[in-house]
Amino acid sequence: YLQSGQIDQAKHLIINSSLVSSQAVRETADCIRVSSICALVIGKMMHAAELGILLTVSPDSRCLEKDLLLPMEDYITIIGNLLENAIEELSNGEHEIKEITLGLYCDPDCNIITCEDTGRGIHPDLIDRIYEKGVSSKGTNRGTGLFLIKQLVEESHGDISIETEPGEGTCFTITFTERKHTPCIM
Repeated sequence: YLQSGQIDQAKHLIINSSLVSSQAVRETADCIRVSSICALVIGKMMHAAELGILLTVSPDSRCLEKDLLLPMEDYITIIGNLLENAIEELSNGEHEIKEITLGLYCDPDCNIITCEDTGRGIHPDLIDRIYEKGVSSKGTNRGTGLFLIKQLVEESHGDISIETEPGEGTCFTITFTERKHTPCIM
């Protein structure tokens, strides 16, 4: 922010950085050894904390740049959209528990991304159409994030699945494998 002259945004970030503990930042950096992905996740943690949402990285996550099967930008797009959708869901509702857990499991032949939230879940009427452009549970002029994620997953011959339960939350699981290998099981 300082480099681009956005002084107010830099002040806001510094003031609110205490919302995420240094231990959480350290644990995230220990799991996610890819600087741009780690920075994105820590930024989302700060944004979530401002809204009273606890965003954590699953402690068994592991992500090294050498193990990524897609271009870095694709991971940034997928993870950023998944986290932002979960944050929006929890910030807009009256949820007793506001938690998001991100899992990143990257091996040389298999990458798995999970994003689980304690939101309302996806309404059964939307579940079959959730990846269509313009379809959203959050109102009009929305519905591009999951469409974009689905497009990236299909282009990379990956898999995406949703587990959701009304009133309990949602978990997205995205899997990418090297084409020469059999499906991954972790």
